[in-house]
Amino acid sequence: MMIVVTSEEAFKELLSHHEKVAVDFSATWCGSCEEVSPKFEAMSLEYPEIVFCNVDIDQQPLVSEKAGVRSVPTFQAYLNGEKKDESQGADMAKLKRLVEELNNA
Repeated sequence: MMIVVTSEEAFKELLSHHEKVAVDFSATWCGSCEEVSPKFEAMSLEYPEIVFCNVDIDQQPLVSEKAGVRSVPTFQAYLNGEKKDESQGADMAKLKRLVEELNNA
């Protein structure tokens, strides 16, 4: 299941209430995002102990800015509310590694 982040407060709550969070920062105009986002969402079924969420950088610019997102797609892994890792681009091998490392943390 993918959670769509609708506000800065919602993002903060998500990070404070869940131990492991994987975030997909994307945009509707980004072709690479549209290609990899469904695969990211499908990973939520493989890793039920991780909360998967999406932040649209155009809808939530403050969340994206505070997370240090400079390009899309960007994927970030959070453990106990702190960013532990990041992967930029639509490289599925990097994304899989990021999620597996978060899962094993």
